[in-house]
Amino acid sequence: MNFETSTLKAQFKLPIKSKEELEKIKKLKVNKISLSGEILKVNYEELLNFPNLETLYFENCTLDFLAMSILTKLNKLKKLYLINCEILDDNSKLLANLNLENLVIDHTVLNFNNLPILKASNITLARIDMPNIKIITENLDIANVTYQNIDFLNNIIASTIKVPYQMYIQNENVFNLLSSKIIVLEENTNFVYKEVN
Repeated sequence: MNFETSTLKAQFKLPIKSKEELEKIKKLKVNKISLSGEILKVNYEELLNFPNLETLYFENCTLDFLAMSILTKLNKLKKLYLINCEILDDNSKLLANLNLENLVIDHTVLNFNNLPILKASNITLARIDMPNIKIITENLDIANVTYQNIDFLNNIIASTIKVPYQMYIQNENVFNLLSSKIIVLEENTNFVYKEVN
């Protein structure tokens, strides 16, 4: 099930009547902006009512300490999407405490200086500046990041890294030396240009 929410209680498509129904929900989308553009109030504590939540989308949300600490209490959470969000202060460090299969950070403002490590089985970073932090993952997709240099590669442990064509062409000799499998995507990131290693 997938629900669009404002406050998590108020906007369910179907009325939720019991604790058992809440326990069946495995996928939830929390968007702080309604379809009409209205900014909605979100009570993040209500996430604790979904004990079997596996997939969580935050869109257009401002995540404070309370919101981030609640994520650490969602024991079954495996997929987290942060899309057009802002993580306040140094609360991004709580991302290091999550045990995720998929982590997507897209056009999200967070302070990577306070984040010691980013880890998940699959990590996608898009429309952000490439952080120079330790990243441990099986699959890293950085095809849509901005970067000044490629020093960040020294901190990445990954089996596979998807990179944009321009990044690869400008640094081909460096990528050819990496032990990770490199997948170079064409300019529109829809097609594979080349696989290395």
